[in-house]
Amino acid sequence: MLNNILSTKKTKEMGENKKTGNINQDKKSILSNFFVLVNNHKKLCFFIILILILIIFVICFFNKRNAMKNIINERANVPLTTTLSKRDLTSSISVTGTIASADKRSVSTSLTNTEIKEVNVCVGDYVNAGDTIITFDSSDLEKELETAENSLEINSLKNQKTLSDAAKAVEDAQNNYNNQAAGLQEDVNIALSNYNTLCVKRDSALSEYQTAQTEVQTALSEYDTLKTQAETEGWSTKVADAKTLLDAAQAEYDKAEAVSDVQLTSDLYDTLQLAKSNYDNTVLQYENPLTVAQSKIDTAKQKESQALASYEEYSSQADAAYGAYYGKINTQTETNEKNAKQIEESKYNYQITSLEQKNSKITENDQVQNVEEKLGEVVVTSPISGVITTINVEAGDQYEGGTLFVVEDMEHFIVDASVDNMIFRILVRI
Repeated sequence: MLNNILSTKKTKEMGENKKTGNINQDKKSILSNFFVLVNNHKKLCFFIILILILIIFVICFFNKRNAMKNIINERANVPLTTTLSKRDLTSSISVTGTIASADKRSVSTSLTNTEIKEVNVCVGDYVNAGDTIITFDSSDLEKELETAENSLEINSLKNQKTLSDAAKAVEDAQNNYNNQAAGLQEDVNIALSNYNTLCVKRDSALSEYQTAQTEVQTALSEYDTLKTQAETEGWSTKVADAKTLLDAAQAEYDKAEAVSDVQLTSDLYDTLQLAKSNYDNTVLQYENPLTVAQSKIDTAKQKESQALASYEEYSSQADAAYGAYYGKINTQTETNEKNAKQIEESKYNYQITSLEQKNSKITENDQVQNVEEKLGEVVVTSPISGVITTINVEAGDQYEGGTLFVVEDMEHFIVDASVDNMIFRILVRI
């Protein structure tokens, strides 16, 4: 009896499998016809596909449900005993959800305020990825690109000249510093040499003055010694006595000559000559040394005065040379500092000019690149293969932004369904 039950069950299962096979065959036939319909009528397929998918799911659901009812009813009329065997179990449930294209693209561009030149497709047309859909008028952008490139080239030439001038200013400032520094150093050296020369002359004049002072002191000392000796030995009295004898002899001689006494005159003449000789010798011996000593004092003092004047002159000149020397040093310091500051300023100007030109070039390159990017958007292509479902523009329109067209993939669909608060997403390919 168990074998009969199993045989009956197997027969029914085979019937159910056959029925399921027929349904699958029907599905294949429907899908085959659907593909033909898709190829011939792409515009209508999008809406028909949704309906067919829902029908397929409903048919499968009811077939499975009827098969399960039949098996349950048959098992209710037989004993619950059977031989266990390995087999596949199938379970199905009913769900609700949504179906949508797996890939839908809304295409726009940043190329605003530009006229649309061509629209190459219509709603419902099938396109491949990369096909040209819309073409913009590029004439204004081409002119803008040419203007931007010309401006970039012109400014580049100007910037080269400006930067070259800035570099030349740095070089000139450095050369000016070097040349003036050399000249100023030479002036300082000359002033120092002149000061040193005058210092030597001043020191020599000082030495001569000090020597003259010594000579004056020596002459004064000699004069004082002679004067003391003259006073001690009565030099002035001896000279006065000799002068008295000379005067007396002169008087006697004049008297004899007045009376024309030749013999007496001759005798008195010899006496007079002897008195003169005695007087001259006395003056030479007792009066002349003091005169000579006084003369030495006068000469020494004159020499001292001249040496002092010379020393003061050279000292004054040395002081002036010293002032000139430090004046040259101050001039050298101030000029070198000014020229060094000029070098720093020229270097700063060069760096600022260089950085400004780099920034300017970046901005100008960005402008050129921006126009080039706009030109790259003149031709708008389809990002995917699919059907054009929306076109929002026409040839001649002034595009102000927004979606140009929508393209959807009609071969792949996504079904979103929920069961017991669990969400499932299924990818279906037609």
